[in-house]
Amino acid sequence: MPILTCWERQHSTHVSKKNQKLLIDLGGTNFRYIIKDEKEILSSESMSSINLSIIDTIAEILSKNRSVSFVGISFAGQVTDNVIVSAPNINIQNRDIKKQIESEFDVRVEIDNDLKTALLAEMDVLGDDKSLTLLYMGTGLGSASSQNATVITGGSNFAGEIGHIPFQSAPFQCGCGKYDCVELYASGSGLIKWIEHYQIPVEEPTLEALEEIDSAQAKEVLKNFHNALYHAAATLVTVLNPQFLVLGGGVFEKNPSLVDFLQDKLGKSCFKPALKNLNVKLSDFDNANLIGAELLEKYRRNNMTDFSNKELYSTKAAYFSMEFALHQALKIYSGGLGFLAGSHMRSVYDLKQNVIGVGMLWSYGYYDQGREADQSMKASYTRKTYQFLDDPNITITVTINHRPVHVKVYLLKPNVFQTAPMVLLSTDVEQNDHLSRTITSRLYDGNNETRIAQEIVLGVGGVKALEALGEKIDIYHMNEGHAVPLTFKLYEKYQNVDEVKKRVVFTTHTPEAAGNEEHNIDLLHRMGFFSSLDIDTVREITGTQGNTFSLTVGALKLSKMSNAVSKMHADVANDMWKDVLKDNEKIIPITNAQNRRYWQDKGLIRAYDDNADYEIVSRKKHLKRMLFNTVANQTGKMFDPDVLTIVWARRFAEYKRPGLLKYDYERFLKILENSDKPVQIIWAGKPYPTDGIAVSIFNDLVYLSKDIKNIAVLTGYELGLSAVLKKGADVWINTPRVNREASGTSGMTAAMNGAIHFSIPDGWHPEFAKHGINAYTIPGCDEHLSTEEQDKLDNKNMMDVLENEIIPTYYNDQKRWINIIKESMHEVLPYFDSNRMAHEYYAKMYNAPYKSTKITTPNKEESLV
Repeated sequence: MPILTCWERQHSTHVSKKNQKLLIDLGGTNFRYIIKDEKEILSSESMSSINLSIIDTIAEILSKNRSVSFVGISFAGQVTDNVIVSAPNINIQNRDIKKQIESEFDVRVEIDNDLKTALLAEMDVLGDDKSLTLLYMGTGLGSASSQNATVITGGSNFAGEIGHIPFQSAPFQCGCGKYDCVELYASGSGLIKWIEHYQIPVEEPTLEALEEIDSAQAKEVLKNFHNALYHAAATLVTVLNPQFLVLGGGVFEKNPSLVDFLQDKLGKSCFKPALKNLNVKLSDFDNANLIGAELLEKYRRNNMTDFSNKELYSTKAAYFSMEFALHQALKIYSGGLGFLAGSHMRSVYDLKQNVIGVGMLWSYGYYDQGREADQSMKASYTRKTYQFLDDPNITITVTINHRPVHVKVYLLKPNVFQTAPMVLLSTDVEQNDHLSRTITSRLYDGNNETRIAQEIVLGVGGVKALEALGEKIDIYHMNEGHAVPLTFKLYEKYQNVDEVKKRVVFTTHTPEAAGNEEHNIDLLHRMGFFSSLDIDTVREITGTQGNTFSLTVGALKLSKMSNAVSKMHADVANDMWKDVLKDNEKIIPITNAQNRRYWQDKGLIRAYDDNADYEIVSRKKHLKRMLFNTVANQTGKMFDPDVLTIVWARRFAEYKRPGLLKYDYERFLKILENSDKPVQIIWAGKPYPTDGIAVSIFNDLVYLSKDIKNIAVLTGYELGLSAVLKKGADVWINTPRVNREASGTSGMTAAMNGAIHFSIPDGWHPEFAKHGINAYTIPGCDEHLSTEEQDKLDNKNMMDVLENEIIPTYYNDQKRWINIIKESMHEVLPYFDSNRMAHEYYAKMYNAPYKSTKITTPNKEESLV
């Protein structure tokens, strides 16, 4: 296959001015390269690699070609994670070529073994859904294999060294130091060694020349050659069962009859089930290494971890969320939605699912929660930098207010925080004006038009970024309605509602108005929210009639399936959106969960696994001391690890009622002043900085805590503090008004760490709680009562349980208390581990069939099959 023809099939959406690629084939004897852009090869050269300074040569090429943005290197040696680990015939001074070149030039470098790059070229032609085994025979003998779009490697990421499996002893040594490698018989170098050993008189050391020699030695060399080749091929076919055995390299190219030899030989004697779908074929390439070097750019993005791509998880999904709580160091989250998304991405990594996360790189994060001089809350904004992100040199554009906005693409690789690969978007680039740069400044910006612009960047920009990265997405998962502009971008492409819906799923997280945004439809249209669609089309495909457009309604209308985040929330959501859903449509429950690997204390797990009560008590006291160090650092108060400690910590919002504990103030003080059975209470959480009511509640608690020694209010509620609080709490309290908490996952991670969940019967709690056995439940009240009546009754019920059950059990019956802790830790897993949740998204939504219906579009009426 001509090299240019193959490259012309590649489609790039890279819009940077640096749009050229330097592709290198680096072998033991030759260094050859080409420079190309999106359309054609611009220059090429070949030179001897013997005694060549590789890095200096690459640097010289790049110095003369400043438009290069990507360098792909096919290397005749072993490479692990872009670092050369063995180079038997090549002079390498610095084995980390990628690091050195990227530090000196504004380029991205990818380097891998030449067998694997050649395999990428074969996969690109035959289809990455096929299982392939490549057997290359030139100077040496090597192999590479793939299954389900993934290159199979050894434990150290090595390519398959089939040439060095044992065959039979030879009178001379292989390059690896052994005397029995199959490569000593079936390879170009092997033929040369045998001809020299027997001093066979041939002009050139080839199979064809040997066949013309009528001597016992020549016949022996030929026989051993064919037997060794069959031995190598039969081993690969029997072990790997590929659909295609592709033969490449100079020896195969000059002796195509070897294809028929192997097809016949394998068919007669190999393990029959392994031959069921086998097709032996000669490679179409004479330059696969260079083509594969270019494909490294796409493949490394698509396979940023060794995903196994189990059949169930083979559907390629992109998970769009406005926030992700992946690590304390990456401040692109605010609260529960981000915590949930972070755990989901960790479970994608744990289960090796085929999911990519798509989010925003907020320049200033959500906000930094500190204190004013009077200890009240202070919201400050500090610019963040993240050097652990990868820059693929890709910028795409979206249209906002009829003007182009440049969106920079960043990548977070899975091995950084053990998550799904992440695509993060930023408008904070020099090409944009000041207003456009501020779109990705702050998460949940209070300005209405900025919020809309953020959603356009996430939805439309996310789709375009995935296309620019070469990702072929099967399912777009919208976590909340913020990313709904992606559905209009897809409609712009497919011009059919069914084609959009079968590719989209949607998760609704809350019945609260703040989580179900509405905007003026004309404003959205003017800003480009609907891509190029006219308003009449938008109204038709979403059922919007008035002047207000609901993001949640749009998401429900344009998704094949939608889910709520607990069983109770599903009932609420189906009733809430019953006028939007069709008669046969239901919002299904997939209860939220959190990632055990990230959240659960390892010492507490060991104590629980050993069923050692004294170890559980000891570890829990240690974790409380860790929490109390934070309390002392922030407030100057030193809490006692022997005292019952209650924690209320989550986003501060009025409906979550952080102040419910002090509703009956006299009763509240009575508990706090009880010296026989004392109680310590800690509050923490971030209100939205523009939510005056929530900020006021937070500050009221701060002022209250100044005069009461055993209560504290902590600032900086992010992943780090959240973990310390959950591990140190004895009781984790949750007090929302009933039916207002969709899930409330903080209690799950608290329960994993021996904190007993004490909650209104809302969200996930009814699916878990057994009162007095693994949790405590505040008896619910009628949701139709006034808020004043609800608060009064819920406070009474809460204080009754606290005074009459929780406090006495903690102080009077330690054995029962420890049993509740153990039962809580036992019952919360595995169901409330996010691995179950991530699995259910595939089983119930991503892989669910979409049955098309007869629909009307602005252009035509048709029935899709």
